[in-house]
Amino acid sequence: MRLPEDQSYLSWRDSTETGTIVACRTDGLGERLNAILNGLYLSRLLGVGFAFGWSTRLQGVSGHSIALVEEFFSKDFITKYMVEPAMANGPELAGKGLSIAAVRDILNKSPHRRIAAPRLALDDILAKEIGPGSARGLADAFAAIGFDASITEAIDAARQIPGLSELVVLHLRSGDVFYGNYRKWVHYTYKGVTLPVAKMVIRHYRAQGKEVLLIGQDTKVINYLCEAEGAHTLVSLGAPIFSTSAQAAMFDIILMSQCNDIVAGSSGFAKLASWIKGTTVKKTTDLFNHKEMTDFSLEDLEANGDSYDRLQAAFAYWFAYYYGRQSKSLAAVDRILTAAYRYDPDNQLYPLIQGFAHYAQSRFAQGEAILGSFLERECEHGLDDLFAVLTAKTTGAYNLAPHIPYLETAAINDFPYAMSLLARFKEDAGDELCARLLKMRALDLSPRSEFLRMAALR
Repeated sequence: MRLPEDQSYLSWRDSTETGTIVACRTDGLGERLNAILNGLYLSRLLGVGFAFGWSTRLQGVSGHSIALVEEFFSKDFITKYMVEPAMANGPELAGKGLSIAAVRDILNKSPHRRIAAPRLALDDILAKEIGPGSARGLADAFAAIGFDASITEAIDAARQIPGLSELVVLHLRSGDVFYGNYRKWVHYTYKGVTLPVAKMVIRHYRAQGKEVLLIGQDTKVINYLCEAEGAHTLVSLGAPIFSTSAQAAMFDIILMSQCNDIVAGSSGFAKLASWIKGTTVKKTTDLFNHKEMTDFSLEDLEANGDSYDRLQAAFAYWFAYYYGRQSKSLAAVDRILTAAYRYDPDNQLYPLIQGFAHYAQSRFAQGEAILGSFLERECEHGLDDLFAVLTAKTTGAYNLAPHIPYLETAAINDFPYAMSLLARFKEDAGDELCARLLKMRALDLSPRSEFLRMAALR
């Protein structure tokens, strides 16, 4: 659907229709901008106002590119569209195959007739005939954003780099996925492209006679892949050096939008670039199946793991476990997760999953031995981080929910470490009585355990 050329993007103040589409993400820059593009598109589609909020969350945090609002957007754009935090909220639009009438009905029934623009692709939410995929709706929305002069400078610089249309760009997200706490979250495994898989992508395209450009935060990894696999860097393209991370981020996004193919894990930057270009991001699963990736990963790690950054190696081993777990023997799972933990001994997820894998096969004594050894060592650091990993949630559900039935079975069979971990889930869910009984029983079974004593006293 092509939106009328003369229909502008209305401010929430100027709309004659009742209702506002608000972009109010507080996560990374890519997803914030994705919501703004979606919000502008939806407001124009419905003829209602658009507004956005801008949180200082993640400002100054390593691995993120959040600037002050006045250093990122133009004064006119801020004046026209920005709202106070109290107005920058609303239920996020969700659904499948929604018509204009359906979206308008959702808007009219929402508190204050305000809905939040999603970060997800509108083509996955709206009916085909009104989605932006076949038009340049999102590219038009991006062009309507007023940026600060410093950001515009970076955008213009990216558009002046020649020869990009012949390149494949591989976006190597790292940051908190490989190096921060999200490496301990099961559901974030898909977000990054590991070093071995990056090698596969580069070799795949080079075998077709195509050159690959690497963009990402980890200079050491990028330089290694360029030397080992013959890829290209921004430096080799003569890219300028910018004074702020926000400028560099926008330069990367616009650069990606001009390349022939965009390959990435789950990346707000890559998604935004694809929307500006009017295409879709290619996932590694579009190029290879899980068996190909896990088999190559294990071979590569065996040969090169010790030369990689230890957290890169650990995450690559975890990736090989996670996407190969259905076909791997328990002995193979033990080898893979032991290797991951050896490279990243601060990551409680690996031994937890290793122990649970034995519980799942009714090898309770072996699972208890793995967990017992690990949990007693954890006492040296306190239990807060451990239990944070154990009961972490994504969209309201426990990350480790599939493993809870195995804990319950082991607990029924009187294995104390399983009882204690299950008690933490019960406690988190508000079942204090069950949690207390499980803790007491576990300590009765193994009264000399420091971990069980500490857990019982929490």
